[in-house]
Amino acid sequence: MEKLSVPSSEVAYIYIKRSILNQVFSSGQKLNYGDIEARLQMSKTPIIQALSRLMEEGLVSYRKNHGYFVEVSREVDMKSDTAKKLTDVTGLSKGDNGEALFFSQNHQSLNDAVYKRIKKLIFSFRLAPGQKLIYKDLSQELWVSKTPIINALIRLESEGYVVHKKNAGYYIKKINLTEVLHMYQARELFECANTDLILDNISKKDLLALDEIHQEFVADTSEGYGETKIEIDRRFHIRLAEIGGNSFVIKTIREIYEQYHLSLKLSLRFLPLQRVEEVDKEHERIIESLLASDRSGLKRAMEEHLHAPVLELGQYLKSRETPADEHETSGDSIVNW
Repeated sequence: MEKLSVPSSEVAYIYIKRSILNQVFSSGQKLNYGDIEARLQMSKTPIIQALSRLMEEGLVSYRKNHGYFVEVSREVDMKSDTAKKLTDVTGLSKGDNGEALFFSQNHQSLNDAVYKRIKKLIFSFRLAPGQKLIYKDLSQELWVSKTPIINALIRLESEGYVVHKKNAGYYIKKINLTEVLHMYQARELFECANTDLILDNISKKDLLALDEIHQEFVADTSEGYGETKIEIDRRFHIRLAEIGGNSFVIKTIREIYEQYHLSLKLSLRFLPLQRVEEVDKEHERIIESLLASDRSGLKRAMEEHLHAPVLELGQYLKSRETPADEHETSGDSIVNW
């Protein structure tokens, strides 16, 4: 990465100003040099220069022997060239320290951006199952105020990624064995029911696209059923759903696969290693049935492929000698296996 072409004091100025406007730094709050230095990885001098500029704008005040404080919390427009500088300068708008969410002109766009960012943190396991979500931490991570964070968490709760506990706040939801079994069953029901639509709508182009995805799965040499294979498998099944052409079915299968593959990333202990080779052969049988326009063969291939992990998980549950509903009430999470 190239050296910053904009002075460090300019980067500090943009960061502090945006934090004040987004109420990450609240009115009356003392601005701690050490925290800002650590955040921006720069020395104290450019930070003081930035604070001096903000004093002139009335956003910061200096109290002798006490330091700098946030003076007001009012709406001030950020000029477009300032926003551009922030993106060009740091990559802060693109990297792990947060995206340029403040510069969205539309509240709904801001809510969507925050929702997607938190969801990304969940899928990358930077937010772990069972972890309590602290508004202040998320505000500093995403550089936004509390309101869009709450809106995002409400949406994520409706999708089953977080849970709200009365008088305690939001937590990342633990995925238990019962829920994984339900996901497998839902996947089987929807995808098997979609086979007629797939055969009615499939084209040569669709077949080629599906076979290309299958060849990616075969060519992947990573050990076991790891993240790469999970992603390729997801694309294979989403492509099948898209060929069917029913928008509601496509949306539902997409949502199932998001939850399903999050659970797979956490643990695959109930799936034997030979399952990788079986998946390869099963995908091949699905494609062969499509090539032959074999309706009954396709249904049989899909049922065998999608029911196998249901059986595997059922056997795993029995081997633990614990009823499935007890796993649910005890909070027996996959990550605790």
